Amino acid sequence: MKKILIIIFVLIISVPIYMYFIGNSFLNIKEYELKAINENFKDLKIVQFSDINYPFIIDMNKIRNVVNTINYLNQDIVIFNGNLINNKINNNQKESLINELKNIKAKYAKLYVTGDKDSDITHTILNKSDFKEINNEEIFDLNNNTLTISNKDSVSKKTDILVTHSPDEYKNFKDLNNIKLVLSGRSLGGLIRLPYLPCLIKFKGAQTYCKDIEKEKDTNIIVSSGIGNNKLPFRFFNHPSINLIRFK
Repeated sequence: MKKILIIIFVLIISVPIYMYFIGNSFLNIKEYELKAINENFKDLKIVQFSDINYPFIIDMNKIRNVVNTINYLNQDIVIFNGNLINNKINNNQKESLINELKNIKAKYAKLYVTGDKDSDITHTILNKSDFKEINNEEIFDLNNNTLTISNKDSVSKKTDILVTHSPDEYKNFKDLNNIKLVLSGRSLGGLIRLPYLPCLIKFKGAQTYCKDIEKEKDTNIIVSSGIGNNKLPFRFFNHPSINLIRFK
């Protein structure tokens, strides 16, 4: 009985320590190989990241690691899915964020949408970091074919890729067969995960689609696990991550 109590005590102490220190320490790269939307889009690489929620348990060293990891992937397009900041920051922190995010490189574009926690300061930081907000359709001419990227307010029958903060926004557009890829954030991958089980923690706007990749007919919905955290400083079986999408 005494041994059992000791084991229980150790677990009670060690699991939260693991979820805080180990769960937040590593940055994963999740790779998804998808069928090219068009034959001329083969080998296109998109990097997606979201939900930094600076400065909650995120410091500038972690931001710098994210930037360096993204650039290592040598991507064509970078997409940020919102929630850059979740608290007040001072001018020095603001300038540091701009200086770091400005170093992110992309062949064609650095794009973003805002999240539920973002405000005017997010627009200022990302715009000064050479990111462009997706307001209308963003149309790219790639190998004599157009790739159309839209946010939830500019979706049309021409949209190839829908970029949203909340993945459940896609439910409003499921009847549009032309949308081949949805990139979203918000859910943080459920923060605490157990193998083979659905998300244990679900946030508003990410109830239906919560983690990794799901498919609806011919549409792939990819949900970022995010970089930072929400109100809980814990992660379990769900490290911070960057998504790399390759068209083959």
